[in-house]
Amino acid sequence: MAKPDPSRTNSASVKPDTLDDLSKGEFVKGWKAIVGEPPAIMLDSRTDMVRALVESVPVATPDLISSSAKNGPKIKKLEP
Repeated sequence: MAKPDPSRTNSASVKPDTLDDLSKGEFVKGWKAIVGEPPAIMLDSRTDMVRALVESVPVATPDLISSSAKNGPKIKKLEP
């Protein structure tokens, strides 16, 4: 049985973490652009922060997508 070539692995642990290469200011700016506010805490690993954020967001279901598409956005027209 042939051994896998370690130079060809696609593991995240092999690649450098570009999120950790960002300055704190750049990371917070990007976080605010996604979330709308700065992170409440900074973990040692920014990858873990993004992972926790992604895992905390509910997955959109086709039912939710189709019902919001039918009803459209609720926009209240302002009277002059």
